[in-house]
Amino acid sequence: NDSKLVDEAITNLRTALAREDSSAMGYRQLAAAYGRKADLAQAPGAKKQFLAQAELASAEAYFYEGQLRLAKQQAKRAKAGFVDGTPNWIKADDILAFEVPSTD
Repeated sequence: NDSKLVDEAITNLRTALAREDSSAMGYRQLAAAYGRKADLAQAPGAKKQFLAQAELASAEAYFYEGQLRLAKQQAKRAKAGFVDGTPNWIKADDILAFEVPSTD
């Protein structure tokens, strides 16, 4: 329940994901950390922002697991929590726009 430990976990996970950006497990752990951060948040705006971060991380985990339908569901939720045009909004939008290339 120590927010400092949650912050440290988020920093460490982000560092690891910068090196290994397709790790579904890393994104799952990041989603859990942001979810915990949302639980600890006092301000409604902060809670909403942390939940959006958790949803985006979850969307990325589903994406790298090949579960596109679930990735898009989570990305849609995440996108609603971000300001239009911000980097996280764009990441969520990219997942929503992704289509599996045809094999023609």
